[in-house]
Amino acid sequence: PLDTIAPYSDKFHNIPVFPNALQMSRTINVENVVVFNVLVDMSRIESVLLAENYESACGLIQGPPGQQYLLYDATYVYYPESNHGTNGNELVSRLYTRNGGTADQLNMGKGRRPLIGVDIEQQKNSCIERLEEAKEEYAAAKNHSDELLQIYKLEKKNYDSYFQELQNLDETKSYCLHRREKLRRRREEIELAQHNAVDISDLEKERDFLNKEIEVCRVRLDLIDEQRLQIIA
Repeated sequence: PLDTIAPYSDKFHNIPVFPNALQMSRTINVENVVVFNVLVDMSRIESVLLAENYESACGLIQGPPGQQYLLYDATYVYYPESNHGTNGNELVSRLYTRNGGTADQLNMGKGRRPLIGVDIEQQKNSCIERLEEAKEEYAAAKNHSDELLQIYKLEKKNYDSYFQELQNLDETKSYCLHRREKLRRRREEIELAQHNAVDISDLEKERDFLNKEIEVCRVRLDLIDEQRLQIIA
């Protein structure tokens, strides 16, 4: 019973996906985990293949006569007959290998419900549509990635420019601080010399010049700080 095995089947079985082959497990949509896992465990729906016609089914047979086997170690390949059964039931045949040879069970849908209700052409068209959608999604993602790359390059270029500008401002600020310190030391020397000098007019002129230069340095340092804040912001 389902309520007995359900506690042990809380995840879908991880089944293989065969390239270039349509599996029964890929054509049915089973939302119930338990039902899906039972189909895998008991019927091996992942190893049952579907083909468009007899020729396509034979293309899944590998090996020479006497050593033949189905591709991907599949159990059966089902394909629709070219003619149709009565009462709207499509005749379905099953191709498989036995004792190294090929066996074919014909008209499995005659007089009963079809064994499979899969429209191969519809499934193929659906796969093509999903492939086209995936291509469009990939193209859109690539365009978005290219746009992000351009934005990154532009931002990196701006960052490099900002970094160089900050570096230049730091060098200018260092020069201004050094010059202001020299001007202050010279002003202190003049102020000491004024006490012993008889004619201090020349000293006063130099002191006034130094005061103006010190003020110029102060204004320039304030401007540098404002420019740094603007760049960082």
